[in-house]
Amino acid sequence: MSEPIDPADAEGVIRWKITELTSLARQVDPVMARPGLYVIHFANGDAWVGRTVDLPHSFSAMRRRWPEDIEAIEYVPALVHEMAHAQDTIVTALRGHGSRVRNVLLDGLAASPVLFDRTVDPVAQVGWLLGEMVLLDPADRAALSAHRSAGDDYGTDQVLAYGRLAESETFPHVFLAAATFVDVALPAADQTEERWWSLAVLPESAVGPTQPRLVSVRVGGTEVFGLSAVSTSVGPRADGDLFLAAGTQVPRALADRVEPVVLDGGDAGPTEALRLPVESSDEAVLLLLEEPDVLLGVRLLVLDLMRRGSGALRHDHNTPMADALFDYMEAASGEEDDGSN
Repeated sequence: MSEPIDPADAEGVIRWKITELTSLARQVDPVMARPGLYVIHFANGDAWVGRTVDLPHSFSAMRRRWPEDIEAIEYVPALVHEMAHAQDTIVTALRGHGSRVRNVLLDGLAASPVLFDRTVDPVAQVGWLLGEMVLLDPADRAALSAHRSAGDDYGTDQVLAYGRLAESETFPHVFLAAATFVDVALPAADQTEERWWSLAVLPESAVGPTQPRLVSVRVGGTEVFGLSAVSTSVGPRADGDLFLAAGTQVPRALADRVEPVVLDGGDAGPTEALRLPVESSDEAVLLLLEEPDVLLGVRLLVLDLMRRGSGALRHDHNTPMADALFDYMEAASGEEDDGSN
């Protein structure tokens, strides 16, 4: 567990050890429904330092997200104008003791608009950066699947573009790479689709370093993953690019391949990033699934762009292919569930 607050450093610290039967609403004095700071201590040594005016409500939100991981919670009363400084002090102390403070993962990212936070709440955003999945409620997922199966909003150009891609020799590899990216590199992909990210198929406006794109995944209009067709002595292949947050520490074996770039053309304006060329769509899948530093770099860039986005509908989104990807991902998830039972 992370280091408790030193009472000498924060007057009035109150601490509860958490069990599955703990109800803060029954233990918290009504006078504590005032501004203050709380520290959640997790079993793996992580912590979360937050500000609150309603401690039971804040704790309940955390418990819903991490129902079995919370070991203790501490509360420190603080005046509103003192809370930011006090929070920084506690975070610094915890990190000095070697604890990872989960919510500082969002530090350095853009301030999130209310609309995006309503779609993916900040606690879920942090959980996703830590490797957790952000999923729809089963009832909402069923409704979304029914809407998808109707295919009512397919445009002719979308259908034709996806059809041309599906006829290409590289299609199975491109499809798998796109499905992998949507699955692991986009938060709550089924909820953020089209408004926060889009999938363009054979886009005339997207060109890689040497070849036009076959597919281009964009966040707020900024490309974060793209694949292009190239000819080789053994046949066609899909090469492309993964884009990572600036400052990402990539594995040593990849360090000489990344290059700093400035991404432009989207809602967020010019964005510093790293470009990691991939020598095939299969390599893109391996990097996303087997290199956690690469995946975290992609996720940090994606989340930053989403938090800076406008939430406007993207007209370049290819709904037929997106539906096919979600159907594939749902079927694959079902097979995994069957195998585990």
